[in-house]
Amino acid sequence: AWEPGYGFEDPCLGWTMTPGGCAAASPARLTGAGATLLTWRLDLPPGATMTVRWKARVRPNTTSGATAVNIASVLARGRTGIVDGTGHAGVPRIFVHEALVLLRTTYISYVAHAAAQTQNYNCTGQHTFFISFYPLNKACDFALYKKWCCAAAPCEPACAGFAANGGVSPSINTYAGGCTGGPAADWEMGCKVERIPSRFTPSDFALAQFPALPFNFLHKLVSNAPVIWELSACFSGGHANTYVGTTSLTYAGMIGYTYTMVDAYPETANNLYIVNTSAAVPTTVHLFVWNAPAVTWEYVTTVDLFQESQWAYVPPADAHYRVLSSAARVIIHKCFPGGGAGVGDNGNFGCLAPNRENGNLVSSTLPATFYMWAGHLNSEDAAILGNVGAAKATYEIWRYAPFNQALPAPSTSVTSDLVGSAGQWTKLATDTVDPGLTAAANPHVYGINYDNSLFSIRYRLYKAVLLSGGPVQAYTGKDIMDLYSGGSVMHSANPAGQQMGREFWFHLDRPPNATCTGDWAIEAVDVFTPKQNMAVRAESSDGYSAAYTSNGPDQCVAFKMISYPAAGARRNWRMSVLAGGNPGDAIAQYLACYIGSKYYTAPFLQQGVHYDLLAPPVVYCSQPFWLTVVVVDSGSGTKTDYCGTTSFSSTDPAAKVEGTPMDAYNFTWSSAPVFGNCDNNGAAPDENGVRLFLVSGMNRIGVATLVAADTTDGTIAGLSTVMVVCGDVKLSKEPPLAIAASGDTVRFRICWSNYSSASAFTFVVTDAIPMGTAFLPEAGTSAFDCGSTAGLPPRVAYSTTPSASPPAAFTEANPLAGTRWLRWTVPRADVNATGCLCYRVTVN
Repeated sequence: AWEPGYGFEDPCLGWTMTPGGCAAASPARLTGAGATLLTWRLDLPPGATMTVRWKARVRPNTTSGATAVNIASVLARGRTGIVDGTGHAGVPRIFVHEALVLLRTTYISYVAHAAAQTQNYNCTGQHTFFISFYPLNKACDFALYKKWCCAAAPCEPACAGFAANGGVSPSINTYAGGCTGGPAADWEMGCKVERIPSRFTPSDFALAQFPALPFNFLHKLVSNAPVIWELSACFSGGHANTYVGTTSLTYAGMIGYTYTMVDAYPETANNLYIVNTSAAVPTTVHLFVWNAPAVTWEYVTTVDLFQESQWAYVPPADAHYRVLSSAARVIIHKCFPGGGAGVGDNGNFGCLAPNRENGNLVSSTLPATFYMWAGHLNSEDAAILGNVGAAKATYEIWRYAPFNQALPAPSTSVTSDLVGSAGQWTKLATDTVDPGLTAAANPHVYGINYDNSLFSIRYRLYKAVLLSGGPVQAYTGKDIMDLYSGGSVMHSANPAGQQMGREFWFHLDRPPNATCTGDWAIEAVDVFTPKQNMAVRAESSDGYSAAYTSNGPDQCVAFKMISYPAAGARRNWRMSVLAGGNPGDAIAQYLACYIGSKYYTAPFLQQGVHYDLLAPPVVYCSQPFWLTVVVVDSGSGTKTDYCGTTSFSSTDPAAKVEGTPMDAYNFTWSSAPVFGNCDNNGAAPDENGVRLFLVSGMNRIGVATLVAADTTDGTIAGLSTVMVVCGDVKLSKEPPLAIAASGDTVRFRICWSNYSSASAFTFVVTDAIPMGTAFLPEAGTSAFDCGSTAGLPPRVAYSTTPSASPPAAFTEANPLAGTRWLRWTVPRADVNATGCLCYRVTVN
């Protein structure tokens, strides 16, 4: 709803606004239900800039997760020849901002990174992996948890066997960081301003300390608002593929964010491939790159993209990118161009393809349209349709060609083949995929070595349109998901077609000439089970069957050592959640045991019961405050019959709940008999889904995160943020007075602390050698550190001038015996940082 009374600062902007002058922008005329059209006409002088701002409020009956779309259409009139930027004469340039309506809620997601292959490929000098985060609004906060499983430190011994053999992992409960920070060496921070990226790059696993193989690194994200996140492996160019996350939190949206990498070989860089999924309307795509020093998204280029057409962009450098579509949902692939320009990669890395209707990877919607990149010089590439339903599925296969390009011959140059803003589709076939895990033609494969060369895949965009049956899933890659496959996060095969669910499929194929031996032949599937007592089964088309049951929240059931079939054979796999949880409670991920080539855009669980944490925005250090916890049901109302047990955690280790350290405190809820069956045997009080908790002891300055989570159900959680402020910067000197005999040695200790709400200070401390004493030189500057400077090396300078020394009199070197003045410079002391410096004198 338009919010009246917002007002306009200089609504005429210093220029003439017609018709009606400034009265045309009167807030009194801008009220009313539903969408409101606001129109300004401005006569701008040459070189002028324009800013349009408005403010809105969320209606009380709005559902969390609804989408708000703001559209600004700029038509340049009276001037011609403006092709890029704001528009050109006669045709409006449209800008769209789309984001979810952000009511208080909590989002949960999981992703993993696993490998058994000892070859690190082209990872020299780089980290094993990193995770990028893209908050969609400035109120966003998140907490990342980890469980790193491998054979040696810094992995956790409790899950070393899990990394090698699979089964049920420990709970993912080790805090790794978030918007409030983490280890300084691991985090590139943004978060607190809308769309500023943040990145987690664990310094533990730089190549100098390469993790022991095999490993399986598990991660969980808890967020109070939508945040796109993406895990990228170390390989400089990319090889593997993923889908760029968008503001709709699926893979088909209007604004997308990703991190791309390039290397010395252009054919192995990450390219971006954008498909306009609309068959009805064109769209304008704007590309932006993140400029970290300037803290801004810088404009790169603009292209008009016609109905169901595609565009390719080759990034010149490693960077965060933002893609904005004006009028239509787009699917964005981050791909390795040297082999297939897209989802199919170079034939080595198979990947699932999203559909345009809702961005899911599996769909039974009629019609359901999937877009697939496929192609490579390698003749073993393929485009694949798999039937994960119970009935035959009939579909059409179409191929796209840009109008401005002839059908390309095989070539290692991808860019010229793919650039195009309009094209045409040619139907190649109408076929049927048989259902069943053991059906010989399921999945149905198209490619050079299959189906008598029905079509030749050469850097082409294809689509599959489901006509009946299903659900189906579409993907591309060498020999389906062959031995080099990077893997993918799988979407549910349930008929509802949601991202998460109870059943997940993938496929392995081995051509006659492939050699899959040793570590290269080992694959894994991780099924994340956020609830306790979730049973998961894996079964294959040739008789394999195994099942595990989670025994705690936030665990992972891993099926490791999944080997390839015999040469020339195919193996279908199905992962099923047999018991525990609800549809939408599981996330499944296919992992090739190969270090250097993985990308995963992590989806979120379906939103269900969660906690709403209400805390004051600012609290004073060590002072108690009230934290309100509301249990919210899936309909956004209070869940009055909640009977779970809640645990608490904070980024401040000193935080307490009800006078007890958070790690040691759990609370079990009860309700009145009229609301449910956890009435505490009739004893009061009955919380009925709402309770106040007293929080105390927080003294870590800056932004602190509070997280509440159900002890048996990881999908029930809540997160809130408070700003902790304290005193100011302090300096002290000890002892203030010393009585000593001639020849005695006296040590002086100068200490500093930063307990302010500021981010950092630089200390410059100058001190005179006391009269009647002689300075005792040290062997080196390290002796001036009393062992508590928090890792900040002080820079020491001295002067032999008897009176107060001007700055020019100081020399930066080890002080001499004749020193009369000392000066230390302590660089960047962050909040909660303390330190001390020492020196010695001899009494004369």
